[in-house]
Amino acid sequence: MSLIKKIFKKFFDPHHPESNEFRWNFTLWLYINYSWPIYMGIVWICFLSQFFRPAIVCNGNNSNIDYEMAESFCFLESSFYHSKFYDADHYDQNVYHFNRIYYWLIPIMITMCLMFTIPKTIWNRSKNCRRLQSVINDSIKSYGNHDRTKTLKIIATLYRITKSNHQMTIVILFIHLWILISLPLMIGMFAWTMFVQSSKNTGSILTYGWDWIKFQSYDNNNNNNVTMQEDPLQKLFPTIVPCTYRYYGQSGQLQRTELLCSIKFNLLLGRIMLFVWFHLLTLALLIIIELIKITLLSSPMIRSYYIHYRFLQNYQFKHVKLSYPMMLIIRMLPINIGHLNTIKLLIEIHGKNVKINDKQ
Repeated sequence: MSLIKKIFKKFFDPHHPESNEFRWNFTLWLYINYSWPIYMGIVWICFLSQFFRPAIVCNGNNSNIDYEMAESFCFLESSFYHSKFYDADHYDQNVYHFNRIYYWLIPIMITMCLMFTIPKTIWNRSKNCRRLQSVINDSIKSYGNHDRTKTLKIIATLYRITKSNHQMTIVILFIHLWILISLPLMIGMFAWTMFVQSSKNTGSILTYGWDWIKFQSYDNNNNNNVTMQEDPLQKLFPTIVPCTYRYYGQSGQLQRTELLCSIKFNLLLGRIMLFVWFHLLTLALLIIIELIKITLLSSPMIRSYYIHYRFLQNYQFKHVKLSYPMMLIIRMLPINIGHLNTIKLLIEIHGKNVKINDKQ
């Protein structure tokens, strides 16, 4: 019970030091904190599945063959074919390389875990990011109790962070761009290595989720009068497949028999990949929207309007001049210190700018 309590405090106790970890924005914070454990779980599921037997079960009419040997051959050599009618002249085009999934799925998922953890590591290693983290922690501790002296110290620290060589801008943009650049690379690697020979008969991982949506709508409109071969889950991850097993008979001649094999793990794997497809699609859309916002905020006029309509609609002053690095930080603050505390910071920044302009 003590171990369970420690785990519960680590993740749910608001006073735990790790619970004050800086959140860049809701989208990236949510995905980076919760995505890599999901992908690592998929890695372990796929890895441990290799040790559960039987991984594949084959049945046939020939009682003279060793079915355990045939199952091992069908699993390791991947001699499955999709076509209903076997064509010896075009056999290589119909081969379904089942085991390629296991060759590439685990390293791809590990790479995806790195995609989510590297930005967090960069954030923790950066000197300016650690200083900003300290400011956020101080603000969270004093949440609800507005201390003007502490607020001014926070503002001074933010100015020191953002004015030196725009390091904070570079770090934040790199974090965003790293995820955006990694995403299509992961999708391309995933599609190319696992399903290089994907065709019209086998489907494609790039359109996997979309094909599944179309299949579901078609299934509902036709009162379930569809065949198993039309299901995109069965095209890419078939649970029942034919296998051609070649062996030497009693006469020493090479013989061939047709087996029907059941791959139970593909039932789970197809749904795992469906979740990954929609997860990556959602992540891509959210990151593209985020990068559009970051690009638009490079304009001083848009920054001014953004501050006014997001935070200062009920205040008389309309224009608060902020540098681009400061703007990137300000738009991240509401989810860390609250919307009201962010407004108080902006009011103090506006007052400080007015005093500087009056002196000039």
